[in-house]
Amino acid sequence: AIYLALLLSTPARADEPDPARAATAQSLYESANADMDSKNYVEARKKLEEVVKLLPDALGAQLTLAECYENLGKLASAWAQYSMVAALAPKQGQPERAQRAADRAADLRPRLATLTITVPPDVARIPGISITRDRIPVGEAQWGTPVPVDTGGHEIAVTAPGRATWTKQVEVLANGTT
Repeated sequence: AIYLALLLSTPARADEPDPARAATAQSLYESANADMDSKNYVEARKKLEEVVKLLPDALGAQLTLAECYENLGKLASAWAQYSMVAALAPKQGQPERAQRAADRAADLRPRLATLTITVPPDVARIPGISITRDRIPVGEAQWGTPVPVDTGGHEIAVTAPGRATWTKQVEVLANGTT
């Protein structure tokens, strides 16, 4: 019962999830909490990510996922998740949850690893250039800007019409590094 309150504590809306979706999410959430209690964060992460897909407005699940990421050492993912909860919780009438998430995000911010993708001017002028980091588009506004990333490997790929694709695997070795 307490898990249900954590998971689904959002105001009633016309677009409430269907009962089967909610039941699945609830079951996954309870199992993920048991995994968290057992410090099995890898399994908990998989389940919590699925819960968030099933119920994107479930702030309790998002907050628990942030805690899971933090326990796994994925500080950028944790920071991003905490930041989302901090922004969304006031809109759902949950100021305490917003404050808790904002505090955790602020605590993590100075410890984040960042990755800066610098694009030389001659490359930036190539028509149709497209850059991705881990298959996620990196828009021009991100070029030259330190962006928080989790530790581990990241693939940078650059494509342009009529040109060979360039890829580079970079390794972010520790939190707090640039």
